Amino acid sequence: MMGEALTWQEWMTWAGAMLAALTLLYLLRPRRRRIEVPFGGLWQQVLAQAEARQLGRRWRRLLSWLLMVTLAALMLGALGEGHLGLRGCSEPAEIVARHTVVIVDTSASMQTRDGLPVPGSLDRQSRLDEAKARVRELIQGARPGERLLLLTASGRLRTRTGWTDDRRKLNEAVSAVRASDGGLDLQRALDAATDALVGRSHPRTVVVTDGGPPLQPLRGGSAASAGIAVTYLVVGPLRLKETRGVPPVDNLAVERVSVRANPGDPGRGLLMVRVRNDRDTPVVARVDIAAASDARSVADFQRDASVRAVKTLRVPAGGGAWLRVSDVDLSVGRFAARVRPPVDATWRDRASWDDWGFTVLAERRQLDVLLVTPGNLFLEAALLANERYRLRKLSPEAYDPAALARDAEKGAATRPVHVVVLDQTDKPAPAGVASLRMAVKPPEGSAPETLRDAGDLVVRDHGHPVMRGVTFHDVNLDKVRLLPTQAGDKVLAGERGGGAVLVAREDEVRRLEMGLDLMETDMGARYALPVFMGNAVDWLAGEDAGLLSALVLGEPWAVQAPVRSTTWRWLAPGAEAVPARVAGDQLVGASEVQGVHVWETAEGQQVARPTRLPDTERPALLSPPAARWSPPPVTAQVTRERPPLPVWSWLLLVALGLLTVEWALYHRRRTV
Repeated sequence: MMGEALTWQEWMTWAGAMLAALTLLYLLRPRRRRIEVPFGGLWQQVLAQAEARQLGRRWRRLLSWLLMVTLAALMLGALGEGHLGLRGCSEPAEIVARHTVVIVDTSASMQTRDGLPVPGSLDRQSRLDEAKARVRELIQGARPGERLLLLTASGRLRTRTGWTDDRRKLNEAVSAVRASDGGLDLQRALDAATDALVGRSHPRTVVVTDGGPPLQPLRGGSAASAGIAVTYLVVGPLRLKETRGVPPVDNLAVERVSVRANPGDPGRGLLMVRVRNDRDTPVVARVDIAAASDARSVADFQRDASVRAVKTLRVPAGGGAWLRVSDVDLSVGRFAARVRPPVDATWRDRASWDDWGFTVLAERRQLDVLLVTPGNLFLEAALLANERYRLRKLSPEAYDPAALARDAEKGAATRPVHVVVLDQTDKPAPAGVASLRMAVKPPEGSAPETLRDAGDLVVRDHGHPVMRGVTFHDVNLDKVRLLPTQAGDKVLAGERGGGAVLVAREDEVRRLEMGLDLMETDMGARYALPVFMGNAVDWLAGEDAGLLSALVLGEPWAVQAPVRSTTWRWLAPGAEAVPARVAGDQLVGASEVQGVHVWETAEGQQVARPTRLPDTERPALLSPPAARWSPPPVTAQVTRERPPLPVWSWLLLVALGLLTVEWALYHRRRTV
């Protein structure tokens, strides 16, 4: 009654009890009191008139009984509205939804606490709390017989309930909903809702979201082709239709974290943190730097032993800034950064879920390097300075490029070297093997290049990995060989205003050509030589990235496995190890948990990757709603639905009217 439908047994019990009570009251005929009077003749005329009106009184009693039965029937109809199949009276019957799919957005931005204040606390409700309240209102206002299906959508789609009209079960499922750190794949959710509604009577879909990614790509989707109405209930800053811009949010976020080893000292490196300020005023933020060799989750990096430094950074209003921490100890390979408001701040961060960022030092292989040289000790020392290089040295007379090419054709498993360094030899580089040639004489069979007295040598491409941290300022040269270039070549260094001296080529393998003799320069005594040789060998072997790309939460992942193994296990942040999914030489996975994900073998081989939040999941949506919210396929409304006046209210109004009429008649009978 009035929101909770009675069962058939309860309704029949009420109906039987009410009709029995009315009939019993009707059968109990009123008895006249016997009163003795001094003279009965005075009443004979009155009694005669009463006997004449006896038939009329019987009819009035019958009408009164019928009126009471009518009132009882109206109240019983209000109680049994669901079982009698009565519909609302304020909308046409053909648009009454009997099957509704409710999609709740559980992406990362739904954790933002910019809603109503929490009673007894300085905190505020999250957007997900507001969404849950809207869903509970929807469940409470469901019409008798309407069945609902509850879905939650982020990067993954989860079915929370089957088709049911059980309000208790639906409310329990709503209470169990939690937000994730992933993005929102709304198209997938709408497609799933359409599949669930096909063939069902009066279908509709209700999406409860704070906006998420733009909806323009959803035009003409499966919901439109199936004729299914889609209603959007908006929470958060976009809840008001008249909003033209989203107000700033009290929020600091870590957008990106990266770490890179120093070219000349692989044990030390540079850590960079990008911080964003969503407030409308500048903030001097605190940034905690944590590092640990085995940490995976936020809780792991929060250990006292993991925190290495606390820095401050001024971030402009509505913008971002970079924090650079130099000379970082790289003995541990996993790093995290956390941003917080200043100690004396009078405001709270409303989106604490984006306060953390993670990075992992790139895995570096042991590289086999073959040095072909007549005896350049400077070049040999520059290669031996890097502990990752296993160096083998040959004289130009013992060097056989054809034998190395044959070994390279057998595959990576039997390849004797990764990189060949040719110093002052005219023999060609082996086919299929990356090589660095340093010579003033051209190789056999090639066109002679121009040999000339050297001028100033300058860097032409500072952004290339080979030239990272390298400068030729004040380097003294004797003779240089100017190199011919062709399409696709990248000139890395050359004479000032002259020809190319250092050229990078990428064909079947990577190659570097440098037209000088180190013995005719003072470069061997400078810091630039070991830096240059480390950059060159890493680039030739494909180890030049130095920065690992973070995995986007909520999207499918495929990570290259360094070795083939059937024992790969996957360790998600804060979770136990489970067997990993392997497709060929790719490690496959997906997650919506922020942190460092690790794949490992029983032999101890590990692959670690940091995660980052989706670009679309920002608590402050800076574009106006008109640009982000296009008309959905069928219907769209961002205001609350006004449910039709239920039938039981009309029945009770009619019953009240009849009681008023009966009271008026009764009052007239007493006063006439």
